[in-house]
Amino acid sequence: MPLKGIPHLISPELLYALASMGHGDEIVLADSNFPSESIARANGARLILCDGIPIPKLLRQILKLFPLDQYVAEPVALMDRVDDDKKKGLDVPIWNEYKEIVGNNVQFEMVERFKFYERAKKCFAVVRMYLPNIIQHNLTYYFLRKFTEICHSDKKSYLPSYIITKWDFSNKHSVSNFAFDYLNRIYTEAIFNINGLNPKLFQKSNKLKLMNELRCTLYFLRRYILTCRFAEENGCQQSLQTLPSYIYEHPYIYSLEDLVKTKLGELHKVLEPIVMKLRDHVLRCSLCFAKGFICEICNNEKSIIFPFNLQITSTCPGCQSCFHTQCYENGKLNCPKCQRTKTRKLVRKNFS
Repeated sequence: MPLKGIPHLISPELLYALASMGHGDEIVLADSNFPSESIARANGARLILCDGIPIPKLLRQILKLFPLDQYVAEPVALMDRVDDDKKKGLDVPIWNEYKEIVGNNVQFEMVERFKFYERAKKCFAVVRMYLPNIIQHNLTYYFLRKFTEICHSDKKSYLPSYIITKWDFSNKHSVSNFAFDYLNRIYTEAIFNINGLNPKLFQKSNKLKLMNELRCTLYFLRRYILTCRFAEENGCQQSLQTLPSYIYEHPYIYSLEDLVKTKLGELHKVLEPIVMKLRDHVLRCSLCFAKGFICEICNNEKSIIFPFNLQITSTCPGCQSCFHTQCYENGKLNCPKCQRTKTRKLVRKNFS
């Protein structure tokens, strides 16, 4: 159930992390070039994926909920340029945008690259925003150009804006030759984060909602399949890897081709047999089945549950533990594992 007043770009996992942070805790907003996974693993920091969302856009939303530390002279830190870039006079325009968002009166700390890495290892969470290069282009700039008649040859194309805002495939629209070529070039590029651009679209289209459920199921299944030697032997890993990796790693990111094929039902026909095959493997495989969960709320040891059973289970955004949805909701969203972790931290703090 979406909460009122929470910016739509703030995922449940990110909201949980922000709410859990206290005095002295730091959070890193990182692009795809930053070694997010290795930094997060160093000291067990949370790795939160917000792929497809530009850092400035997410930063604006975070600051609506998250106050900067007023008792620190420089509450925001940036990774400084290396010496060679400084000698070349390399400009970093995005820094000015950050300062505009945070406030020009806020002091920024410039941290040397490797010192920044070490500091990041001690942070509370790392938020990674994987943004393919193509998405950094202005996808609408060609509509602002004035084209003469020779720039048109009655070419028509689906417009991403119509699809993402209204799920409108009723007509292909006349576009310039330039726009037509550009839309063709990006047709297969996975650049549209539907959850970030228009999360209500999943409610508007039943086909898209079912597709997202399939992809979320694949997202959870991959953790079992890619770590199971039996899945490699029986071809399940190969079946999964026939798909583009973003299909099962980033369930909310779509290409224009994916959206069209979802509308036509073609993508569903491709994914459903793979999902059924992988699910069947996990339930039959002794190694995978041993990784199932017992709901810690009802403690029914006879009921082994898995996070890919989306209809009956819920996953804690903090620790990724799995529960019966009914138990989780009746428990008012209090995760037993997170409660134990919190209690242990308090005990350590009291004894330290």
